[in-house]
Formats: sequence, C-alpha cells, structure tokens
Amino acid sequence: MKSTRLSVVALLLGAQLLLCAHTCRGDRNRPKDDEDVQMFELSGPVRPHDFPAKRLTAPESGWQFAGYDAVQNTPVVETSRGVLEVMINHKPIKGVTPKMVLWMYSNLDKVVQLPPRLAQQYNAKRAAMFMLLHPVDHISVALANQPRGPIVRGTNLNWMEMPASQCSYTGEAVNMWSCPAGRTGYTPLTSTSEYDARFYTKTSNTVVQSDINGFKTLKTVESQLGPLTTSYSGHSWSFEKGLLRPSSVYRIGLVEQANDGEYQLDTSRRFLSIINGRIATAFVNGAPFDVRAQGYALLLHSIQEWQRLPDWLPAVYKHVKRGGSRSML
Repeated sequence: MKSTRLSVVALLLGAQLLLCAHTCRGDRNRPKDDEDVQMFELSGPVRPHDFPAKRLTAPESGWQFAGYDAVQNTPVVETSRGVLEVMINHKPIKGVTPKMVLWMYSNLDKVVQLPPRLAQQYNAKRAAMFMLLHPVDHISVALANQPRGPIVRGTNLNWMEMPASQCSYTGEAVNMWSCPAGRTGYTPLTSTSEYDARFYTKTSNTVVQSDINGFKTLKTVESQLGPLTTSYSGHSWSFEKGLLRPSSVYRIGLVEQANDGEYQLDTSRRFLSIINGRIATAFVNGAPFDVRAQGYALLLHSIQEWQRLPDWLPAVYKHVKRGGSRSML
C-alpha cells in the first residue's frame, strides 16, 4: 500500500514538472500582453502626442555626442544574469561638480532659463532640463506623486526616452549602434513609421537615492507574488582633483537589495525564470528585438548624457542660481 502511494505521488510530481516545463516555455515565448507591460513599462507604445512639440536647435555641426570610447575600463553589457546588466565607468569630466549634478537631478522636470550664449545656440530662451541632458533621445519627465517641488527620495517619476534615436543598428562588436551627427530627435510631426518599431522606455520609477553622491531609481510592480522590483538604474560619482568621476549601472530583471544596500539582480527567487521572462518580453520592445543590442543602446545613451554635461550644465546652473526662482518653471 505504501509503495502504491509513493508511486502515485511520483506520477503526480512528474505530471506537474511536465506541465511547468510546457507552460514556463510558453510564458517566455508568448506575445506581450497587459501583464507583461506592467512588469516594465508604464504604458506603450510611444505615440505622437508623447513627444515634445519642439526640440532644441542643434549646432550646425550637429550635437557632437561622445562615442563608446568615452569610458574608463571596458563597460559591462551582460545578459547571463537576470535580463540585462550594464555597468559603466565614465570618462572623468572637467568643469562639473557634484553639487551641479544633484541640482540637475533634483530639477529634471523643470524648465530653466538659458544663459544668452546657449539661448542663441539652441534658438530658445528656455529649455526643459531633461532635454538639455539629452536633446535627442529624451521624450519627457514628469512627477507622478507630487505636483511640484524638487525630486527627492520617494518621488515617483514618469520617464520616457528612446535610446539611440535615429541611429542604425550595425551589430558590430565595437560600435553596435551608429548615429549620424545631424540627428535631431522625434516630434509630434515626425512620421510614426520612423519610430514605431524602435526600442523605447516608458516607465514609472521611484527615486531611492538623490544626494551629493548619487541618484538611483527602482521600478516596483504589484503581482500575485507580492511587490516585485523589476529594474534598477543608479548613477554615482566622486570628485577628485577637479574632475567628476561618474559611474552608471542599469539592471533589468528581478532585483533585490543586498546586505550592503546595493540593488543586485536576484538569482534565487522562486519562479525567477518565469518572472524574468515576462520582464524581458516587456523590455525588448523594438528592433532589433535583442536584449544585448538594447543594452548597447543604453550604454551609448548614458555615455552621451554624461559627456555632454560640460556643454551646458555649469552655464545653466550659474545662470539660474544668479536669477533665482524666476529662472525656473
């Protein structure tokens, strides 16, 4: 009798494993639905009304963004853990201080008055801070849980961007994305055919650190398993001998807070492969529909943000500080 019961239990367990193998594989490969979207995106896809009505006027020579070589050491673009991990030690930056960077992140949703030189160069008296940070890839930044005020720990940010906008995927190991100097970014007047199939980020993240040492955000969603943290982005910096030394980390996939306080990709949670499969389905939302390719788009985007700071941040910071509250909306 005991032997019979054990045989029945073994058969039931075997059936469950076979069912799981089938459904898990189906979950990883099935088309995106609303449940997948909530894992990473706020809502998608990007529509014409999402884009800014007007972009900053680019210099005659183009924006002259930095390339993949503006880093220290070899950056990490890893897909073997979680969905994606990108780690960058940026090339040191001269003329930008931690106080300026914190001020920028604290006011990413604001419109600032431009100093005369930049106003003439960009053909605008004012500009959104997020657009100054990346005048081509960024689409919008808005506060989700507070009407106004500085962005601080606990602020929820609705964030939209399209890394490597108007760039071409090459698949080359060194320069996976090639970007023309004359790219300007998309507006509501752009034909949807130009961006419909492109990778984008449209998400709501919570700020978990915003201070003189760094700016970090998390994406957390509710699920039947409880709250799940499905992405993390963190920027840290130090300041030595007049040089800002920034580093950036992006982790897509189920994330947990380690004992040292850092947010790492989870490697042991139950149903990990199913959860990460759904996160990947939502994250990989544009051509060439490849996680690694999107990782290199994020890498290039981040490099361009940081290396562009000396072109505008010191001048805008000093101009707005001199002008007071009337210089910022």
